[in-house]
Amino acid sequence: MTQSPDRDLMVRLAGPRSTRRGALMALAGTGLGLALPAGWRQAEAQPAGSTIRMTESTLGEADPHKPTDVPSSILMFNLYDFLIRPAPGGGVSPSLATSWEVSGDGLTYTFALRDDVRFHDGKPFTSEDVVFSLRRMQTMRRGFAGLFEVIRSAEALGPHRVRFVLARNYAPFLASFARLAIVNSVLVRANQAAGTFGEFGDYGQAFLSAKDGGSGPYVLTRHEAQQETVMTKFAGHFMGHDPRAAETVRLRFGLQPPTVRTMMTRRELELTRVSLPPEILVALARTPGISLGQDRAGSMFQFKLNMRRAPTDDVEVRRAISLAFDYAGQAALLDVAGVAAGIPSRGPIPSGVMGYDEAAPTGRRNLDAAKAALARSKYGANVPPLDLIFVREFAQVERYALLFQRSMADIGLRVNVLPIPWAQYQQTITTAESTPNVCCIYVGLTTPDVDSLLWTSYHSTSPATYFSAQWMNDPEVDRGLEAGRTILNTEQRAAHYRALGKRIADLVPAVFCYDQINVIARQNYVSAPTLTDMRTSVPLLGGNYQFRTMGVGAPS
Repeated sequence: MTQSPDRDLMVRLAGPRSTRRGALMALAGTGLGLALPAGWRQAEAQPAGSTIRMTESTLGEADPHKPTDVPSSILMFNLYDFLIRPAPGGGVSPSLATSWEVSGDGLTYTFALRDDVRFHDGKPFTSEDVVFSLRRMQTMRRGFAGLFEVIRSAEALGPHRVRFVLARNYAPFLASFARLAIVNSVLVRANQAAGTFGEFGDYGQAFLSAKDGGSGPYVLTRHEAQQETVMTKFAGHFMGHDPRAAETVRLRFGLQPPTVRTMMTRRELELTRVSLPPEILVALARTPGISLGQDRAGSMFQFKLNMRRAPTDDVEVRRAISLAFDYAGQAALLDVAGVAAGIPSRGPIPSGVMGYDEAAPTGRRNLDAAKAALARSKYGANVPPLDLIFVREFAQVERYALLFQRSMADIGLRVNVLPIPWAQYQQTITTAESTPNVCCIYVGLTTPDVDSLLWTSYHSTSPATYFSAQWMNDPEVDRGLEAGRTILNTEQRAAHYRALGKRIADLVPAVFCYDQINVIARQNYVSAPTLTDMRTSVPLLGGNYQFRTMGVGAPS
């Protein structure tokens, strides 16, 4: 790996508390004096209703039916509307749908729709847009399309009523609609290019990847790869906005942590969503006018272990890795100026989610047990080196990767640590053969239902994404996941997932480290309830960045 100027400080940050405190103090007191990106200048405190400028790790995909990552989810939740929206604290609430009825056999869902909604171009929203959006997603088979394979038919029953008939019982069905963005069917049809979908051409993919076909609280006005995305407030949105909501939201890509710090202190950014090193956050917390907040979104940090690649194909090797990891060392890195960046995981289901087992143990280091597990493995004393990858844009994860490397050295395992950009990371994990032994990654709920995390991660038919980088293929887990979709009783379903979580944990597909709380910094003139009051957080990827609920400037 290339040595960075602050590598010594990084090592000290993973060391004893006294050493870590000294490292934090050292970096907090440094002056960076960095040049800023072109077009950004020093600014005074923002006036009410002006702009929110936020850092982002990479360009989000604007087409809402294709991506699964956080930046794209943020765009989706702000540019588009849904029949049902994810609700604060978990669960769902009505949105484009005002109410719904479910048949006695649980197979037919009929939704009543709002009659006062217009798309950004003025076209009225109708049930035909719902049916078109569903068929587009099912046909393209991208993004979260797997959530809707259970739908046998969809029918518009007039302009403001729609009916879905399922092929089988599907308990997560309502929660799935939090990921079916409704697009303007007339606008998309008018902007189809040549493609492979018959009369639908490319299904408007080129258009929606650069433009906006939604009715959401913000309108896409500029979307530039490697630079920024700009959204402006849609005054006609049916849910309204905070009285001090930003007129403009600008998402900046690829800013390095020191640059983020400088821009925050000069009031040239309002929010820092991307993961920042603790020393940067500590320095920002000490800066007048800046506070820290918590983005809790039902996500976890894991070291995923490839179950189909030597030597992590052996469960005893995976068990040894889990027992050897220094959980206490990582916990020390999660204390950021008195704000917790996570809590210890208790298996594959994050806290506050159906199936979470409060009685399950958290990770504990036991080197003797780890060495015994290695001795029981088919590799014995000849365990080959492990390859580990992490996304180099995630500053904090490099510390975790180095801590993993040092932890494994204590039981004689050599680890090759490889930082790669996000785009290459996604390509690397497309097959079991190309996926390294260890993948450092954050994963989380994509709908308010636990199925959206567990199925995507552990069912053998799941597509190749960063969720499924452990490449599990266990018939018992498959049957458990399939059964979980058919149980309609909430208490029975929760008990089922607790048992299933134990089965998954016993197979050690990952080192389950901590349930993530991403620590962010914000200017005090920005109110962001979902980032400052955990009771109002929306626990799924990107759910806490709904800008219509935020305010800019002093309260009136």
